[in-house]
Amino acid sequence: MVYYGGSVLARLGLRVAVITRLRKEDFPLLEELREEGILVFAQPAEQTSGIENIYFTEDRDRRVCKPLGFAGPFSIEDLPDIAAKIFLVGPIMPGEVAIPFIKELAARGTVALDAQGFVRFREGESIVLKDWPEKEEGLSYVNFLKLDSAEAEVLTGQRDIRKAASELSAYGPKGVVLTHACAVLVY
Repeated sequence: MVYYGGSVLARLGLRVAVITRLRKEDFPLLEELREEGILVFAQPAEQTSGIENIYFTEDRDRRVCKPLGFAGPFSIEDLPDIAAKIFLVGPIMPGEVAIPFIKELAARGTVALDAQGFVRFREGESIVLKDWPEKEEGLSYVNFLKLDSAEAEVLTGQRDIRKAASELSAYGPKGVVLTHACAVLVY
């Protein structure tokens, strides 16, 4: 999310800052972001968070995910003193971002959140989708929510993407972007 998302946003002409945690040995990977004009705030961690996605079908929402590393949780102290129109929170697994962190961002501005980092739980050498127990509180601080159909189903129990988007919006997000195999639903 940090690497590809940040690059895409910068290439769209937006001013972008990235706040991340990773192994000190991986800091050189951030140079490409800087070359894109992205302001980078990096904190050293014992590991770099990462997952490997293995796709078996055309439906890229259904996949096997394997954890590669976990950089640990972000703290409010990791936040630089910057202003932003939108704070995009894009963790890849639970434990990276907690509700107090999201609440602090919401106090500073608009929050967009990618649900993947709240529903992809590590179980041994695999990552499995599970409901986010704190979703009602967490989503109350979110203005825009991005997720895929599998994540929407695990959060709501709904296979119908329109019903799932409606249900998730009721927790607080004013906009829900739900991707699925055939298209993107914007609610």
